[in-house]
Amino acid sequence: MGSSPINGSAPRVGIATTSTARPATGSQAVVKQENLLRATTDQLAKGLQTLQAKSAPQTAAAGQSQKSAQADKPSAEQAIQDVAGQFGDYLGSLGEKAGTRALDKAQKSVADFIAKNPDATPEQINAEAKKAFNKETSAEYIFKSVIEKSLSDVMAKVQERIDEQG
Repeated sequence: MGSSPINGSAPRVGIATTSTARPATGSQAVVKQENLLRATTDQLAKGLQTLQAKSAPQTAAAGQSQKSAQADKPSAEQAIQDVAGQFGDYLGSLGEKAGTRALDKAQKSVADFIAKNPDATPEQINAEAKKAFNKETSAEYIFKSVIEKSLSDVMAKVQERIDEQG
């Protein structure tokens, strides 16, 4: 039964409480969920601000260095930062850790592409950067969505159980 999905027929798991503790009412549970949602939203907003702060100076520096040296090929970091600058809001919606992880993976992928293709044109490098960025951010977004859906399902079951008891 350890691998069975959560459903109405699954055995109940009890939480040990003292005899003086009263179960939370439906409104108390809603307040707790709202507080959790607010805290999560605040954390995501802070993560977005941090990501935007990190990418803005690097993107500006990359843009200035590219203007001064148009003939040079962009580095993996420059190419990824250019793409990240275009899609900053989307990247920020992933959160700080997931956004950073996606950028790092995409940058490594582009660096590998540049190493394997030393004669690649700037257009090819930028196309590869966009492809790698899309792949890695999509993977992080899907993972985040699965986690959020699972958490939402668990919270719905908890609310159901609270309603049954109250």
